Amino acid sequence: MTSFPRPTLATQPGHPESHSRRNLTRALAELDAAELHGEAARLSQALAQVASCYHAAGMAAHRRWYLQQAMRFAALLGAVDARVDLLCQLAEACVEDLRGETADADDARR
Repeated sequence: MTSFPRPTLATQPGHPESHSRRNLTRALAELDAAELHGEAARLSQALAQVASCYHAAGMAAHRRWYLQQAMRFAALLGAVDARVDLLCQLAEACVEDLRGETADADDARR
């Protein structure tokens, strides 16, 4: 069984991010269940869902890491459609990161 890192969201009940926390908790529970069953398709989907939750929470590095892990399991399946979808999500994450870095650099120059 693989043990994936699980950074948490520190929010208070009723805080706008508490919805993100609930979604992340559900996604991590599904990942735990997928790990118990050891099914590559279910693991890939669960990892992608966790990545989505980290994206919603603004945790880009965790998003990319979980997408990369989801791609590993999709590759085991030979699931071309799933791999293409995950590659698109990963490319989107990288572009968002670059946009953020560019904006930060522009702000620093001002």
